[in-house]
Amino acid sequence: MLTRLVVSLLFLAAAVSAPLLSAPLPVMTATAHWLPQNQTAPMIEAKVAMPLATQHYFRIELTFPAMNTATTRRFQMPVWTPGSYKVRDFAKNVEAFAARNAAGEALPWRKLDKATWAIEVPAKTAVTLSYDIFAYEFSVRTSYIDAFYGYINPASAFLYEPGQEKTSYQVAVVTPEGWNVATALPRIAEHVFLADNLDVLVDSPLVFGPLRRHEFEVAGIPHYWVIAGDVNMNEAGMTESLKKIGEVVGDLYGGYPFDRYYFLSQFRLDGARGGLEHANSTMVQASSDFFRTAKGWDYFLGLLIHEYVHAWNVKAIHDRALAEFDYQNEQYTQMLWLHEGWTSYYDNLLMARAGFWDEKRLMASFAKELNTYYRVPGNTRQSLVEASQDAWIHFYQRTDSFKNSRNNYYATGSMAAFALDLVIRHRSKNKASLDSVMRRLYQEYGAKGLSVDWQIVHQVVSEEGTKAAGSFLDRHVRGTDVIPFDKILGYAGLSFKEVEDEKDAAEKAYQPPPEVSLGIETRANGDTLFIDHVWRDAPGWQAGLDFGDEILAVNNRRVTKKNFEKLLQWSHPGDVVEVLVSRANKVLTVPVKLVPKPKTKTLVFDADGASGLQTEIYRALFPEDPSSEKTKQQEKSWQP
Repeated sequence: MLTRLVVSLLFLAAAVSAPLLSAPLPVMTATAHWLPQNQTAPMIEAKVAMPLATQHYFRIELTFPAMNTATTRRFQMPVWTPGSYKVRDFAKNVEAFAARNAAGEALPWRKLDKATWAIEVPAKTAVTLSYDIFAYEFSVRTSYIDAFYGYINPASAFLYEPGQEKTSYQVAVVTPEGWNVATALPRIAEHVFLADNLDVLVDSPLVFGPLRRHEFEVAGIPHYWVIAGDVNMNEAGMTESLKKIGEVVGDLYGGYPFDRYYFLSQFRLDGARGGLEHANSTMVQASSDFFRTAKGWDYFLGLLIHEYVHAWNVKAIHDRALAEFDYQNEQYTQMLWLHEGWTSYYDNLLMARAGFWDEKRLMASFAKELNTYYRVPGNTRQSLVEASQDAWIHFYQRTDSFKNSRNNYYATGSMAAFALDLVIRHRSKNKASLDSVMRRLYQEYGAKGLSVDWQIVHQVVSEEGTKAAGSFLDRHVRGTDVIPFDKILGYAGLSFKEVEDEKDAAEKAYQPPPEVSLGIETRANGDTLFIDHVWRDAPGWQAGLDFGDEILAVNNRRVTKKNFEKLLQWSHPGDVVEVLVSRANKVLTVPVKLVPKPKTKTLVFDADGASGLQTEIYRALFPEDPSSEKTKQQEKSWQP
């Protein structure tokens, strides 16, 4: 349906060449997802230049088509970006704003509010807006540029005209010499790309620099891993791992919601982390030296799995409340326990299914999350539904009371998914599972462009796992009941308990006193120790220890970062210790009655006592370790 497209001239402004990180890396040209050049419908022409990359500025020009009558036209900058529920006020980075007509003559404009510009435009006159974007916040939610590379999250860079959200955007890019462009947007000319509408533009980040690219296919679908920045990594091994991720996720959902996919990654030596999902790409960031350890490698693989799964569970399986975006106002959803929590659950499962983790490692990950679940008071003071609704004011703007009073829809949502999976498997005699729920949600709704809501998810869960599964959602997702893991873990022959270390006779004869706790978390600044968190109803809470207290001494013994725990262990449960703290430039003594330090528990499978169904369910989640012939992908790919 496209007619002839005449590609506009690129920016005439000279793009000053930025110093490169090293000698130019292998050139990556934009992937040729060419479109028929037959477009005659009105189009918004966007032009991006970076003549001041070292000074962290993008130069943006936007030309909006003419209208038949003279009018005051409004143009707005989004205040948030989908996938991150916080008002970020991107207009704060706009500088040197100007408006002009096709002849280059200035048009009068005024600012209506923090994110809206009003411009007086004569009839049949196209309007061109130009402005600079200061891009110096290194985050997947924003835009950034320096001498080494840059990227744009379109929500943070491009103005739009209300009422024209369905108009297509043509994006032309001028880069410094030796730089290239990577984006999932279809390419229509060299460094020129097309977005069908505003939502597609906002959902398509762009990366610029001396980029490297690895290409591979999954189920015949092209995938691209784009690298900006230096990274100490076995890139060939990671590429193989990404291919395996694509295979196991596609198997989970029974299909793919895109015809191409881009992993857009940025690395830097001074630390970075995070990811943001998009329909057929993701922006991920990590520290350049993460990959010297298996832990760092695992973190990056888990991040990539999480964002990749979001192409199904967020983008395809999308919440009805977010079916149409309002970029000027908060949009409230009650479904983040599904989109983020269930995705986090699959982070773990898919690490094992892809062969990166063995049975023991997967068990350890779930045990760690279970220990956290039982420790955090906020899990039973706020439902997952409410936590989703309040993400705008709680999750992204946390106060010191967050862990004591608010729920985390990532962590608790993941544990709720674990428990629900076991319930469904138990009630269906392992004929159904959370896998079958996700597959149905994708195939019956996401793949057809249909949105979901609480009622739809509740219905599918109940059909797969009987009314018991639906009741679970009512009690533990919409409600705040503690998940009865002692019972539910038994469906897979599992228990959650303290495990005694193997000891010889001499060690058994010696029983050290139990470790003790004040019920606080600490943080260090140099050798000085501060209270970072006081757990609700714990001894420190009841005694009056406070967030931010500097701990000076315990029982008249000077405290340092290194000796604090040792000094506490001079005492026993039930003892009262005197904690000397500095608060608001005043020194005071707080008596605190000690309690036993909570012991870490682990998951244990009763191989001898488990029934056939319990063993079947256990093995469905925790497959036996691969043989030496089928060694783990981790061992193949991670080379320190």
